[in-house]
Amino acid sequence: METGEGTQPFRRPRYFAERLERPGGGYYYRVTVIGFGNRPGTEAVLQSTYRRIADAQPGKAGRLSWREISNWRELHSAAAGKKEKP
Repeated sequence: METGEGTQPFRRPRYFAERLERPGGGYYYRVTVIGFGNRPGTEAVLQSTYRRIADAQPGKAGRLSWREISNWRELHSAAAGKKEKP
């Protein structure tokens, strides 16, 4: 993916996928994605949970939920043991 000036994003998007075990058996996946706009500081973080067809009961596969994480910088700083700048 190209980055740069104009309508190109400032940075490439990044993602992190986690395989989580469900209580009672089976697995589901949590995917966290950050995308960037064409200026520094323009970014969005989304998180979705997903169950593969092979890991699900009939009719219960696909996306389970999604959310935007609006305070991700604060969470990241707290996890790293840093104070966020005001």
